[in-house]
Amino acid sequence: MSTKEKTGLDHEFSSPVSDGIWIGIDLGTSNSACAVWDSTRGSSKWMRLPNELAFSQQNGKIGRIMPSVVRWEQQQQRGGKMETLVGAAALKSQQYNYGQANKSKSSLLQSVKRLLGKSFQELDREWIQTLDFDVLPPNPTEHESHDQQSLRLVARTSNSNETITTTPEDVLAEQLKALRNSSQVYLDRYRVKKKLKIPGCCALSNNDAFTLAPRIRNVVVGVPAHFSQRHIELIKSACRKAGFDGHVGTCLESTAAAMAYGLTMQETTKHATIMVVDMGGGTTDITVVTQQTKPRTVEEDCIDVDESSQHSSYQVLLTRGDEALGGDDIDQAIMDYCIRLSSVEASTLDGPELREKCRKAKEALCRTEDPSSSETIALNGSKQTVVVTQHDFVEILQPWLQRAKDLIVRAKLDLESSKLASTIDEVVLVGGTTRIPAIRNMIQDIFPPVELSTSLNPMSSVAQGLAIEAAIMSKEIPLHELKSALMLDCVPHAIGVELPEGKGFVEIIPRNASLPAQGRAIFTLADKNQAGVTLKAVEKVGVDRYEPMSREEFTFLLRRLTPLELKAMNERSIHVGMKVDIDGKFIVSIFDENDPEQVRKKEWFERRERKQEAVAELGYIKDLLLSDSDTNLEQLFLSLALFGIFVIYIAVKIAFANPVDNESTILG
Repeated sequence: MSTKEKTGLDHEFSSPVSDGIWIGIDLGTSNSACAVWDSTRGSSKWMRLPNELAFSQQNGKIGRIMPSVVRWEQQQQRGGKMETLVGAAALKSQQYNYGQANKSKSSLLQSVKRLLGKSFQELDREWIQTLDFDVLPPNPTEHESHDQQSLRLVARTSNSNETITTTPEDVLAEQLKALRNSSQVYLDRYRVKKKLKIPGCCALSNNDAFTLAPRIRNVVVGVPAHFSQRHIELIKSACRKAGFDGHVGTCLESTAAAMAYGLTMQETTKHATIMVVDMGGGTTDITVVTQQTKPRTVEEDCIDVDESSQHSSYQVLLTRGDEALGGDDIDQAIMDYCIRLSSVEASTLDGPELREKCRKAKEALCRTEDPSSSETIALNGSKQTVVVTQHDFVEILQPWLQRAKDLIVRAKLDLESSKLASTIDEVVLVGGTTRIPAIRNMIQDIFPPVELSTSLNPMSSVAQGLAIEAAIMSKEIPLHELKSALMLDCVPHAIGVELPEGKGFVEIIPRNASLPAQGRAIFTLADKNQAGVTLKAVEKVGVDRYEPMSREEFTFLLRRLTPLELKAMNERSIHVGMKVDIDGKFIVSIFDENDPEQVRKKEWFERRERKQEAVAELGYIKDLLLSDSDTNLEQLFLSLALFGIFVIYIAVKIAFANPVDNESTILG
């Protein structure tokens, strides 16, 4: 059975979870970024990555963005040793400075995040044909089923006679390792110079003679809304392989952006419903959060109070996602358009080089809405060129615009049907793809009265929000620094039990339930004398589509009943409980009313929890009584009387337990 949940306020007085530095990583499909919380400035620091500085061309943000690409190059100057190149170094070795004859022919592994946790049957065959590497089905072993294994990625190296076979998880681990190493170099160089006070070395003095920062061991990584528990476990495994041996956590990318927005906004309303539209390179996520600003007291109304100093609480109401809607898809659509207008065979073209040209043309067309603007794309390997006008660009975008519109409208309808909120007060745009004017116009048409917020940097906001979450998880940063960013996340998919032989699905934790989330259901056993029960815990990721949780099956032994007990009962039922905590940890439990030992334990836990709740509420009342030093005698007597009534109420509350429901489902 579960124990009492900690509230966020417990962080103020808790000891650190793990030693080492805590950072946030936005592991994007196309680009990645890192950030760390800086208490000196009261904000997240978007870190420059020294390993990227020599190569990056990010328009004034040099080194802060790492392209999410990997390739293997044979280094002649190192005795022919094979070297793993990540980020801008991999792009430079691919020689995107066109016209150079020594361009490498090795594979460039990009958009790999889209392949994580996928089965070969789920893949879009046309899309994988556009990749610069081969994607093969898993090679099952004796110990693993076909579904439990990862896809095989076969990449060419610069040695034409050699290939490397890897997995999506291992490629992401290489990217995470590069991000961790580069962040470590940055903090070693600049922690003291820039007077950074960060989680993991807050106790160190900036005047310390040792300028090297402690090791980065802890991380919070962003994940898309469509990711299931299996995807999240693979991300965590990749983090471990990358050297993060402390705390590894995850947070929805759009939720992280909402946290960054909550910290930076000037609060002028007491309540608002905010939609965050996060369109990145590979996915689009929609998150709706509600903001509740702490009300002003009578004393504050009488004096001049800075509104921005008030803090808000945020709660995620719902989230939706599309795993195949992002900048990469638009790049591919422009490529298809160019090939369609030319007489060149697609197989004769250098895919990565043409894709890069199409990406640059897209970015140029996004910088203006001038209908006369155009971009010329040269088809490498031939003398042909294709001109893409602003009108052509908008036409190319139409299928993706409609897909994005459908996703946003569904989220809007979900919100209205939930009755949690009726209108959207603010729309926050995040992710590089939201820079496309046609996409902004489409969103504005859906919400005509709402001014779109572009105050967040679309390339850094997710990483900065993840750094806030990392600071909260570290328990080293006082909560008063982070109050405006505190966010209650939610469960992106319904979780429950898949019945045997495909007989259906019983939902236990509903979709969009706030974390920590828990639920229970009653199941009737097929055989009241069976020795145990096996549950298949799954997430409902689509219509009649289920993904197993981190462990596919949970098996519990049952107490063997005596012949008299069996004769006295018509059927036997068990209570199945499920819980997802703040960190995403998943717990399954059962309660058998026919097991005296379980009944005793349940009663003991319930009594302990009720006592803990009572102590907490009594402490809260005590604080209220002692908080105002100017309380007069009459108010004090009134408060003591109310306090006495409250004690009686708590005593009654402890004495009686909540009744249980009797609905059940046949299991077995």
